[in-house]
Amino acid sequence: MQKDRQDTEDICLQRAKIIARICYEKRIEDVRLIDLRTRCPYADFFVIGTGKSAPQIRGVLKDIQAEMAKQKYKLINEAGRGGDDWALIDYGDVVVHIFSFEARDYYQLEELWADAPEIDFSDILHKNAKLAE
Repeated sequence: MQKDRQDTEDICLQRAKIIARICYEKRIEDVRLIDLRTRCPYADFFVIGTGKSAPQIRGVLKDIQAEMAKQKYKLINEAGRGGDDWALIDYGDVVVHIFSFEARDYYQLEELWADAPEIDFSDILHKNAKLAE
């Protein structure tokens, strides 16, 4: 049972890293991957970033959704997709927040979770990483 839990956690982390990599590759600024596993009952990871424009924000969300669909991960919810300030996509264990500069500064989401560790995702940059089957 412990091994199954560890495998699930590893897959969730890998998924969060892939999402962070997509944000980075699409030039979303200041991408952060925050580990909430011991701090939050409704998500294991937040991926937070800043988009320069509404089309860029919509584009990265579309790319994330396409990649997660290929990997058979179901989108649970999305919000703000048509807006210019903040868009959110929720995969249950991973929640993605893409803000405008102004909205990120205003909401300061990272500050709410300042005690949560940030995860380095540089190990999968420039790779076409996929989840282990």
